[in-house]
Amino acid sequence: MKTYDIMPLPRGYEKWRKEIIALIEQAKYKAALNVNAELLSLYWKIGSDIIKKQKKSGWGAQVIVQLSKDLMQQFPDDRGYSERNLRSMKMFASEYPDYL
Repeated sequence: MKTYDIMPLPRGYEKWRKEIIALIEQAKYKAALNVNAELLSLYWKIGSDIIKKQKKSGWGAQVIVQLSKDLMQQFPDDRGYSERNLRSMKMFASEYPDYL
């Protein structure tokens, strides 16, 4: 056995350890919130762009089908670019035009 394995912990260590754990948990929680906020912004931007292209350039529903295929090919490990999800992004942007 090593000497530091049997030595008692310094006074106040347990409290300090709990504070460190709380800091880590808070940081993880904030990171998750930030990721979710960024994803919502991304989804709104994609939906808004689809709406603009369909209105301005006269693109039809087929653009969603093709975009879904292209995004899933480009980002095979990501989820969320199905036709259904792209339509949901479009609906989200439509329902909340002033989101950003």
